[in-house]
Amino acid sequence: MTTRPPPSSRAPLRQAGIALIEALISVVLLSLGILGLIALQGSMGANLTDAKYRAEASFLANQLLGQMWIDQGNLVNYAISGGSCTQTYAQCSDWLTKVGRDLPGGSASVVLNGTAVTITVTWQTPGVGVPHNYVLSANVLS
Repeated sequence: MTTRPPPSSRAPLRQAGIALIEALISVVLLSLGILGLIALQGSMGANLTDAKYRAEASFLANQLLGQMWIDQGNLVNYAISGGSCTQTYAQCSDWLTKVGRDLPGGSASVVLNGTAVTITVTWQTPGVGVPHNYVLSANVLS
């Protein structure tokens, strides 16, 4: 005659291996969380780079506007069309060189309509197919 262990010491067959399944599920959830954090960090880096270029474009446009306020007698010399100054003017050329140096694929246009000025700074973020623009409109009055 065989003796059986008491019923309380045997695990029911339907619960066998449940700890392994729980461990596998927790590993999968942990892996998904880590992958989510890695994706978030990559996105954060791209947004930080984009914000840096937007701030630089804003600074450059405001710098030119301030220069135009100081030099109102030569306002027409600041017009920029087709990526180059329409007049040979050192301040305009120097500023346009700064835009090209500080922003990737940077270019600008300046449209003058009397005392109304519209400055558009354009740049191309590396790895992004769409160019970005920063537009500043103001009136330069004496």
